Amino acid sequence: MRSFFSLLEFMEIEILLGSITQALMACRSISDFEASRLGFSKILGPQIAEIISVGSPALIFAVTKAITVIFFQSDYVNLAQSLETAGSMDRLIDLLGVCEDTSTLANFSSVLAKISEHVDDTIADEILSRIPMDRIADLLSPENEQWHEIVFTALASLTKVGKLKAVETMVESGIDKKLLVLLGSGSEISQHHAIILLKTFCELGAPLQGCMGPAVLIHLPWHARLSLERFVLFDQNVPPSTKPQQSFEVILHKILQKDNKDIIEAIQGLLPLAERANDSRVQDLLFGSNLFDRLAFLLQHREVESNQVRSQTAFLAMKLACTGGEPYVRRFLELNIVHELIDMMQCNIDELQDSAYYALHQIVFAKGGSLVLQRFLQLGTIEKLVNLLDRKSVKTKDLAMQLLVDIVVVGTKPCVERMLSSQVVEKLVALEKAGEPFSGSVSRYIQGLNMCKNVQSAERSVMKQHILRKVRSAVRGHKLEASLVASVETCIAEGSTGASSSRKKK
Repeated sequence: MRSFFSLLEFMEIEILLGSITQALMACRSISDFEASRLGFSKILGPQIAEIISVGSPALIFAVTKAITVIFFQSDYVNLAQSLETAGSMDRLIDLLGVCEDTSTLANFSSVLAKISEHVDDTIADEILSRIPMDRIADLLSPENEQWHEIVFTALASLTKVGKLKAVETMVESGIDKKLLVLLGSGSEISQHHAIILLKTFCELGAPLQGCMGPAVLIHLPWHARLSLERFVLFDQNVPPSTKPQQSFEVILHKILQKDNKDIIEAIQGLLPLAERANDSRVQDLLFGSNLFDRLAFLLQHREVESNQVRSQTAFLAMKLACTGGEPYVRRFLELNIVHELIDMMQCNIDELQDSAYYALHQIVFAKGGSLVLQRFLQLGTIEKLVNLLDRKSVKTKDLAMQLLVDIVVVGTKPCVERMLSSQVVEKLVALEKAGEPFSGSVSRYIQGLNMCKNVQSAERSVMKQHILRKVRSAVRGHKLEASLVASVETCIAEGSTGASSSRKKK
């Protein structure tokens, strides 16, 4: 039997693909979107190799645009296999050379980059060599922000496959410099993606010291400095001194004392080790001691005279998580340190609340942060954080809101869905009704969703429409109805094109 697509003219197929994409974006719920997407992918998937073999360039460009909406990561495995079987891979790669307009280049590069994750090294190298990195670099200019998300996705796939070779190709085309420009003048969303990509470059051993030295770092936003400074200020190839063994014992002895001054001195003495927390010898030293049990104990102290100790303990935990990643985060979860920090975030002392929040922020964003989110889902912590938005304390509500936005940024679809079912939108609208300092709360939440790399772009669009409906319902009849709905609609529209220019105050 001839396929449905084979009965249509090329122009008719183009029109049909456009209608399918529009229908998906109009879905009113995630479940409707997923069911429709799955159905369309089953119809389109088997036909793509044939369309690429015989279709016109215009039709193939339309197909790649549809793929970016309809296909999820798992679909690219079958796509790569079908293209290789049909012998269509070469034609698809060759068409990179005739991508004239920006939209076609962005979509085409993204699809090929994701395909490169599921082919052999020879084809992956060919894709890497043929993608015009100089034009991709141009798409990372602040004025081209509507293309940033899809470009960052493509670059992430290429670095995952090509490792240092891919990074060196990008650096030769000036992509690293474009990322630094975004850190200084891009939107908050673009800054976030730029930090992630620069960290990946550094971790893969890219020679960035020439363009990203201490003189550059000092002008970056605080969150960028905190994320990148250890790659610039510390030579990762220099092994730590073997000398600290005896001094560590002295430090450990001090931190076990009751005198707060000794404890604070001990914590300060541990910070240089915390900067090397990912080194195996330092890990053996720290995990072979009872340091973490002591940190958990110190966080539990509620006496006024222990406030500085608790604050310094939170800071040390933050540094260990930032540098050491998953092993430390896992240990923090075992000893309930993360939830102790959540409790501390709710106390009535500003300094301690801020210390707790900043520690939680870094732990969630650290390697191993996904373990924290899994634990939050298991223990109902997300619902508890949402309920903190009802507290009387303005400070507690503000920090809870910031942490929820952090969780949205690094979280998964279940995290977002759990928040939405816990009425986070309705509670944020209630904060908006109360006025300053909570004006713009819903927009900040949406901006966090825009930065979430674990939610597909099309899924995100459906979620944002769901949020908009909730906002309209929650604010109906209030004096803020028109202005709040308008601001949320604007935020959603900007996020859909990547044009949000909001910044957090640094």
